[in-house]
This record gives sequence, C-alpha cells and structure tokens, in this order.
Amino acid sequence: MTGTVSETGQPDLVAHRPEPWRFMRLARIIGAAKAIAREEFGVEGGSAMVEAMRWISDLKGDFTVGWDATKHRPEFNAILTRALATESETDIEFHLEYEDPVP
Repeated sequence: MTGTVSETGQPDLVAHRPEPWRFMRLARIIGAAKAIAREEFGVEGGSAMVEAMRWISDLKGDFTVGWDATKHRPEFNAILTRALATESETDIEFHLEYEDPVP
C-alpha cells in the first residue's frame, strides 16, 4: 500500500507504506538538500532546487526523485545525494520529467 502527501508548491512525498515517520524522513531529506543548496548557491538556489523537484519517494528503501526537466540543474543531483547521506542512505535514482505537471 503506497501513500502520498501532497502540498501545493512542494514536492510530493511518496512512501511504500503510509507511515508518518516515512514522510517525515522524506521531508528531512528535502530540508537538508535545501540547506545545502542555500549554502552553495544562496537563498535562490535552495528555492530553485525545491521548485525543480516534482516528487521524492521511498519505496522499500529505494529512493527516487522526479525532476521537472525545464527547471533541473545537474548540480541538484549531487546536492540531493549529500542530503540523503544525512539519513545514512547512499543510493538514489534520478528521473527527468518533460511533461507538464498535473494541476
């Protein structure tokens, strides 16, 4: 059973089991990534990274992120990988999505 948490202006959080701690973990990863991006690129860089991220998922320990291809910058992948390490995880898969997001 997969669960999703959606909030306007934020990436969707998707988890294999809809348990609160799983969504909190994904939110912490996004927060860590935004902090790293701010340090490296300033406030605008942190915001740009979150805007480019459509969703992040944890499906049985397999982390995946979907980027809006029109907003993605290659350095965002490295930042998200570093943020994932704050949760003692090392592997994440990246996807570029070219279609318009669903409203």
